Amino acid sequence: MGLGKTLQALAFLAHYAHEWPALVVVPASMRWPWVDALELWLDERLIKPGFINVVRDGGNALIACETSRVTIVSYPLLTNESIRAQCEQARFRIVVADESHYVKDGKAKRTKALVPILKRAKRCLLLSGTPALNRPRDLFPQLDSLRPGSMGSFSDFAKRYCDARMKPWGWDASGGSNLEELHGILTK
Repeated sequence: MGLGKTLQALAFLAHYAHEWPALVVVPASMRWPWVDALELWLDERLIKPGFINVVRDGGNALIACETSRVTIVSYPLLTNESIRAQCEQARFRIVVADESHYVKDGKAKRTKALVPILKRAKRCLLLSGTPALNRPRDLFPQLDSLRPGSMGSFSDFAKRYCDARMKPWGWDASGGSNLEELHGILTK
């Protein structure tokens, strides 16, 4: 989309290089463009041959290679039980999630796979050109992974920002309320 998200993420990664290893989670089609960007924009002292590990499939995971400083994995591969477990064991201190709106549904496999990794990391950066999508409820998993508990429970968040209402079939949190307040929180 040309918003400069990747360059901002690269600056973030470079600034905290002393805290690597880093994990970069991307849509499948973006794994190799991220390799190109890392090699193009980061100082060669940070990114040497063998420092980037691209997870290609469930058979070659080997996430915690000693020489790897940055591991790139796609959202679909992260749902692979073996890869997810290796990511959790590797204890990445820095995590970048490109197109973070992919983790909008708290019940989706990719959200369940990524959120614990984000919560365990020392530093996280979530990138999205369209974070709110259609409903504020889509933001909750992302916000809660960055600052666990800061928005309360999902129920609290839904009542405050999603105009949650009890319907005959259960709670409906598909609306929006207090959006200016939410915008203020997001832009602090």
